[in-house]
Amino acid sequence: MEATYVRLSPAALQVALTDLDAALEQSGQRLDLGAAFDGIRHLLGAAGSPVDLPWSGTSLLNAETAAEEDFESFPYGPPVYLTPQQVGEIADFVGQWPFDRLQAYFRPAEMIDAGVYPGIWRDDPGSAAYLAAHYEPLQRFLAGAAQAGDALVAWVS
Repeated sequence: MEATYVRLSPAALQVALTDLDAALEQSGQRLDLGAAFDGIRHLLGAAGSPVDLPWSGTSLLNAETAAEEDFESFPYGPPVYLTPQQVGEIADFVGQWPFDRLQAYFRPAEMIDAGVYPGIWRDDPGSAAYLAAHYEPLQRFLAGAAQAGDALVAWVS
């Protein structure tokens, strides 16, 4: 499993509500967190994050109007979007949590017990550094999106 985040202008978000593929073709800013997304999600949740990236948000696929193949493209759930206001909230929160502070919540045994993907936490002594290497680009990505007034689309593949 890997998480992908895409910045969209408010106008491109309106396109995405009816044609996700067209909106994604317009977008220029993308961040792939790879398998680190769930560890980062867990740490942010432990710190009290207002948003559960990449799971919270509003679905871009409407069960009544989306084609079956649209859902098959996203086996871990439909892409979700955050409004520019929500992006600002999560960017503010993440900006207050440098990784050295967030690392206080890095508890390998608890992460294994909670089923945090990919389950390497106890066995890999470099797993905290792995998360840090992906977290800092996420901080910059969210800060840039918030400063530009962009929305965010996220999905797991």
